[in-house]
Amino acid sequence: MKNCAICQKKKECTLMPQDVSQEFYALVSGKVPSPFDETFPEIFCRDHLTLRVASLGEVNVPSGLLEVCDPFMFLAECPAMTVPAGKHSVYVTVADVSAEQDQSHEREAYLSMIFREGSVAEVRQAVDIEGNPLFVGVDTATVGFCDHQAARTCMPKGVNWYETFFCEGVEGSWFDLMDSPDFYEAAKANIVFPLAEAGENIAFTHSGWGDNYFKVKTTHDADGNLLGVHVDLQVVDLGPEEDEE
Repeated sequence: MKNCAICQKKKECTLMPQDVSQEFYALVSGKVPSPFDETFPEIFCRDHLTLRVASLGEVNVPSGLLEVCDPFMFLAECPAMTVPAGKHSVYVTVADVSAEQDQSHEREAYLSMIFREGSVAEVRQAVDIEGNPLFVGVDTATVGFCDHQAARTCMPKGVNWYETFFCEGVEGSWFDLMDSPDFYEAAKANIVFPLAEAGENIAFTHSGWGDNYFKVKTTHDADGNLLGVHVDLQVVDLGPEEDEE
């Protein structure tokens, strides 16, 4: 049994899954099995990966509609899922994939939002408000959480967001904040929307190996109550292999 990096408990931990899935390690700290074979032993550790968990503060979701998106490409364009309204803690589970296990090569493995404590009994595929399986397309190697309504009302219309807010060098650049080791940590950010009136914000991180189409999963207790939402960035579990032609 692995330690939960948040509560530092093992069997009685109320956040991480307990014997639910051997390939789901959101919020786990410590060693987990490596998904890598012997192809590149000088680059990747084939015995195990070491996980740690970084806090990204809280995200305010006043509408109760969560948007999981690539903030630089698809902000305000992605489907929403229903979650408890309010402010919720966000975490990034980071994997050390280096051959030496010296943190010289780290990749983001999961982006997680936690709603309540409770023993995790089940990990499910998340669904959007229409009941469809929820995935997130990433085209700028970045993935984030925000309020679905805030993404539409707290960003100014008629303005080039890239040139005004995202681009390196502009005041308060989202790119610069994400790359700064002094703002949370490098490759991660939590930013209040420009037109926010109640602290509406977005938290985002680099997305593991980069661009892809990632599953969004939910954790539940034995009564089916929603405990958390997690983006599986396919670092610990590389995902299914493509069929050969």
